[in-house]
Amino acid sequence: MVGALIVFVLFSVGLVRSDNLISLFFFGLFVLGTAYWLYTRVAYVFNRSKLVVSVEGMDIQHGPIPWPGNKRVAAADVEEVVIRHTQSRRENSYCVVLSLRNGKELTLCDELGEEDHAVALEEEIAKALGLKS
Repeated sequence: MVGALIVFVLFSVGLVRSDNLISLFFFGLFVLGTAYWLYTRVAYVFNRSKLVVSVEGMDIQHGPIPWPGNKRVAAADVEEVVIRHTQSRRENSYCVVLSLRNGKELTLCDELGEEDHAVALEEEIAKALGLKS
């Protein structure tokens, strides 16, 4: 919205001619795409996920760079904690998933390289939530 307003003002005062609008549009798309790509890379490098599990439920937090996906799940909404095994060409990986009572699933962490780590995480979460592992 702000970009459109700036282009309108520049066009009104004559700094941008109509034959340059298409170039300006594609330049704006390029800038937005680059900014999005840079933001996702910085978030990937610096962000960490934090799981806080208690008898009441679980909090999932991502930070310090703002990123969607922060959630709070009540213990009563969790049916079970399961481990999923995936295999690519060269390596095995494991992910820990919450199976919710409404039929949905919530992936807590994926690409765990060791099955022991996934099993330990699954057991600790199930124990804290009062579920059978």
